[in-house]
Amino acid sequence: MSYPLCYHNPMMKMKEELFEVTLARWADGTATTTHILAMDLGHAKRVAWKKWKSVEVEPAKPFPKFDGRNLENLIGRTADVQPPTGILDAVKRL
Repeated sequence: MSYPLCYHNPMMKMKEELFEVTLARWADGTATTTHILAMDLGHAKRVAWKKWKSVEVEPAKPFPKFDGRNLENLIGRTADVQPPTGILDAVKRL
């Protein structure tokens, strides 16, 4: 079985990376930023220039990995979730 030519395109093997684009810097020192996906830093700068006329682009910091065991640290409190008592009473009566 042969695959169409589009499946053998080397562009499909390229990975996109996340870049942070600074759109504006304000007088009080804050900045307005957004994220874009691009192939490399040069590609990210071209995309940012075309969309926002901004060339201040840097690789984004990786997002923290989420696993279900670390939920308390993610939300900053313990998850004390209990089912409503009315449901438990109804199930016990059955």
